Amino acid sequence: MPSVDETTPLWEQGAVHNTNHLGEHQQDETDDNDNHTTPLLRHNTVELGPPADPYHLSYWIMVIQGASMLLPWNVFITAQGFFKLKFAGSPYEDNFQNYFSIGFMGTNLLVVGSSILIQKQAPGTTHIIGSLMLNAAVFLAILVSIQTNSDIDPTSYFFFAMSMLSLSAISTSIVQNGMFGLASKFTGRHVQGVMMGQGLAGAGVAISQIVTQILSPPKGTTFADDTFDIQGGHGGGGRRNKSEGLEHSAFLFFMFALGYTLLAVLAQGLLIRLPIYEFYTEEQPRQPIQFLAPTSPPSSNLHVQGQDEINHRRNSTSSAVSAATAVTITPAMIAETNRRLAEEEAEQRQTERANHYRSTSLGATALATDDSAMQLMLDIYPKKKKHPLVVLYISISLVFGLTLSLFPSLTALVESTNTAPDRARVFGDLFVPLHFLTYNLGDWAGKTLPSLALFSPNTTHPTRRQQMRYLLGAFGRCIFIPIFLTANLPIPENARLLPLLIQRDEIWFLLVFLFALSNGYLGSLIMMVGPACVLGGENKARAGVKLGFWLTAGLAMGSVASFGVRELMCVRGGCSSL
Repeated sequence: MPSVDETTPLWEQGAVHNTNHLGEHQQDETDDNDNHTTPLLRHNTVELGPPADPYHLSYWIMVIQGASMLLPWNVFITAQGFFKLKFAGSPYEDNFQNYFSIGFMGTNLLVVGSSILIQKQAPGTTHIIGSLMLNAAVFLAILVSIQTNSDIDPTSYFFFAMSMLSLSAISTSIVQNGMFGLASKFTGRHVQGVMMGQGLAGAGVAISQIVTQILSPPKGTTFADDTFDIQGGHGGGGRRNKSEGLEHSAFLFFMFALGYTLLAVLAQGLLIRLPIYEFYTEEQPRQPIQFLAPTSPPSSNLHVQGQDEINHRRNSTSSAVSAATAVTITPAMIAETNRRLAEEEAEQRQTERANHYRSTSLGATALATDDSAMQLMLDIYPKKKKHPLVVLYISISLVFGLTLSLFPSLTALVESTNTAPDRARVFGDLFVPLHFLTYNLGDWAGKTLPSLALFSPNTTHPTRRQQMRYLLGAFGRCIFIPIFLTANLPIPENARLLPLLIQRDEIWFLLVFLFALSNGYLGSLIMMVGPACVLGGENKARAGVKLGFWLTAGLAMGSVASFGVRELMCVRGGCSSL
């Protein structure tokens, strides 16, 4: 009997071939009598990759949602001039930024932590859209308060602003949990898209602040001069004009935030309709491609060696027979298909084994629910190291904790060293807004770098050494504390803890840019690598949510630490002017 080897053609020469919906060739049913029609079995093989994502829509939607995630916080801190005007005369006039930080980050941390404890899965699209609508309602309430022009007691308006800020923090927490969990199910690039969107939000708001301030009437030489003038130090007309200018700027900020939030709602509605969304988020295991093969060898003069054994294996593993679908098939096609299936199955088993080993080498299956994966982890990795992401948790908390301890509570106090009477506005009332823009551009650049191949992290085979490098980088950023204390802070020379060393504004802006660049880059690397250390879509989602929690914890700790940094700045007195 002739046998069929790898060089045997799948069909006879001269046969007419058709192509089915899978792109496979079929012989025409009018061939000779050696071909027979038989019922076919469905046989599972490897699954397809993700479907096409036209114009990278899913990635850009992640960018949009990342921006919407931090938009409330960025709008509130960028409109500091307006809030300082409204809080004038209250006990919170000079330190409201610290209270804003604690109120927003503390609420955010509480909601994110509660969500992790209560919910087994990350918030779904319904929760995300509902939270975005809550943000829109908050922005609308602020807009109404600006337009009413009623003389509200400064202390009462402070508590109103804090309540609105807290509501924004609640909605932001839900969006953060949902988007980090969702992006972690996709790819590391989608996580980077969320992070880049956060940087984009800050840059956009900072640019709008500078534009509106440039279009406003010229103000005092410094932020403090503006405040004094607004409070009536230079006459009622100047006070009224500057007050209206700040209110107009704040109105534009919150109007833009409202419009962008509604855009984010529409973008989320589009995302859930994309095929790639269903591919990455379906709860049940994806059904692999199904190839078809006959239940038994057709009657033919040809005999394929080993065909009986092959069909026996097929019959024992197949679950159903499709009697309604049939194709004309030759023994050569059967043998070639079986050979390819065997190779693919062996390769798939080897890949799965390698993935299990790679994950358990980091102890990553501590987050897994699969019993075999858990047992494999316990067999290979010591129990004392079964928390593989703890280094990343510490790193992400340090990165963002240090950032918020210095920015903006300390950095916004730095003044220009150019004291010439005829200096440009960039060294006067635009100095602090320009500092905000510099920071946000640096943060955006840092969060964009991982999308470039040269600066992208290893998400295929993450290692413990890789995590330790991130931790060292997070600790290394502490050098910015003494550096920033040598900037031109508004305290007497004899009261400074460290001498004034940064005497050029260009150096100050460069340091702020590097500070923000390191924050964005390290934060994005950590958020991208974390989900790559675990197996399974839901486990990746939980890893992303937990990293988001520790990011928020770092922000909350940084908010509290900002009070300590200000005390460190004033440890020798001389801060009565702040």
